[in-house]
Amino acid sequence: MSSPVEGFRLAYDRLGSGRPVVLLHGWPGARSDHARVARRLEGDADVLVPDLRGFGASDRPDAPHEAFRADGQTASILGLIEELGLERPVVAGYDVGSRVAQALARTRPDAIAALVIAPPLPGIGDRILSADAQREFWYQPFHRLELAERLIDGKADAVRAYLEHFWSHWSAPGWVPPADCSTR
Repeated sequence: MSSPVEGFRLAYDRLGSGRPVVLLHGWPGARSDHARVARRLEGDADVLVPDLRGFGASDRPDAPHEAFRADGQTASILGLIEELGLERPVVAGYDVGSRVAQALARTRPDAIAALVIAPPLPGIGDRILSADAQREFWYQPFHRLELAERLIDGKADAVRAYLEHFWSHWSAPGWVPPADCSTR
């Protein structure tokens, strides 16, 4: 675990040696999302893979939602980079990790060498704020409600119906899960 930054300690894995690389996961995710990538990089890089605030094994103190936004996450990642003495790492992130990576680059461009990011990308402009796009992001605040767990509570048919929405909206165009696909 890292030293605390603003009351949050981050769990992390570190492997390999060479040029420093920081891999930031998305939502819902954890550092384990990058396990295969980290193993491929470890022969050439000093790979740091943290759990963001509130994810995986990192701290989840009772804090205002603002503490989990990009600026707060950035403070923790920057604190970890400095604590471990990483000199200008390449920072790679996807989804929420992409937002944190971009915030880090804006906040402390001198602290990183490069960004490797997946959506949301710089230059997308206000398209992400359109009503059509925003309708697809309902799940983020929804999952903060106790109601979400009560609605799907492990019943296979409910879990499958719930997940089919995401599979049909976020998977490759036209992809449908096979009928015999297990929800366990």
